[in-house]
Amino acid sequence: MYASPWSCPRAAPVHFSLPQLEESGVASVSRLPLSIRILLESVLRNLDGRRIRDEDALALAAWQPQAPRVAEAVSVLVFPIASMLAIGLSFTLRQIVGPLRHLHRVFRALVANFVLVPLLALGISRLLALDPPLAAGLMLVGTAAGAPFLIKLTKSANADTGLSATLLVLLMPVTVLYMPLVVPLVVADASVSAMSIALPLIATLLLPLAVGLVLDSVVPTLAARLGPIAAKASSVALLVLIASTLVLNAPLFRDLLGTGAITAAVLLTAGGFGVGYLLSGSGFDRRTVMGLGAGQRNIAAALVVASQGFDDPNTLIMVVLFSLIDLMVLFPIAWMLRRRSPRRLPPEARGDAHRASTLPEHLDMGPDLERCNNEHEDSSRHKADTDAATRQ
Repeated sequence: MYASPWSCPRAAPVHFSLPQLEESGVASVSRLPLSIRILLESVLRNLDGRRIRDEDALALAAWQPQAPRVAEAVSVLVFPIASMLAIGLSFTLRQIVGPLRHLHRVFRALVANFVLVPLLALGISRLLALDPPLAAGLMLVGTAAGAPFLIKLTKSANADTGLSATLLVLLMPVTVLYMPLVVPLVVADASVSAMSIALPLIATLLLPLAVGLVLDSVVPTLAARLGPIAAKASSVALLVLIASTLVLNAPLFRDLLGTGAITAAVLLTAGGFGVGYLLSGSGFDRRTVMGLGAGQRNIAAALVVASQGFDDPNTLIMVVLFSLIDLMVLFPIAWMLRRRSPRRLPPEARGDAHRASTLPEHLDMGPDLERCNNEHEDSSRHKADTDAATRQ
């Protein structure tokens, strides 16, 4: 008679125990619906190693309801598409591409995201002596830059979302070329296809951005209506994505406790933010966007590589874990930065200053803008003095 690893040989015939299956750590059987547990019992009783194998029982024991998975799959698509569409509807092509003319800033962004952060990931994995599959997952997120979550993080920090779109436009194409070249050098047995990374990024990020820019240029009235709708859709999709990811992957995350994976994710996120913030130079918007952009890694690209280029599932689990830790660390940072935003003005000061506060810093008018502001303040004080003298 075939002997299953979950059988309890009390007498002939063999007795199969569902609690034994759960105690062995294979699956959480107690959470299964009654109908699935009955079916699982039948499968276990008929295990013979030929028609019904251990893999069949494991697959049934790992059953998950489809609704959260559908919600997760839909939100993964809706969030980046809605985020980039909202940016395209709110800014012009000149506002997004214009900052790229500052070559020294472009150089800093590239060094931060494709040299220093990957080196930081490599150092953390060796410092914590991570298992090879977990270290591979950490290196994947370390080499993948340009994530759509940056838009939402920038908005939470009350910084310039147009500048964050500029950074995405710069980092995403470089990621597509960079990962296939670098990942096989730093991760053993990695198989990476540039096209498999490029197609999802183009479809979910660059294409919606282009559609938004065209609509804003051709039919600005329609773009003005669609912009708030796209922004709200992005927020809802983000909440659904976080909730569904937590529900579906909680058992996997418990398995990583004590492995150093959580510590590594926190260190890489915080360290990436620090690298970008320090290299950005001066200016609230530049520091905020560069810091958040270097800390927030491109999970979509990392997931593509992890699912297609690695056999060990722990590599994929590490990437999913990092996606949650990343947000748990960066959103509080963004909320703290919001308190320092120059756009936070008292209600009585929002009138004349509203136009200046909404002007994107990445246009970088520099001394001219400062001189104009000083002249405006002098003019405002002169007008106030004149009005006071008239009343007297």
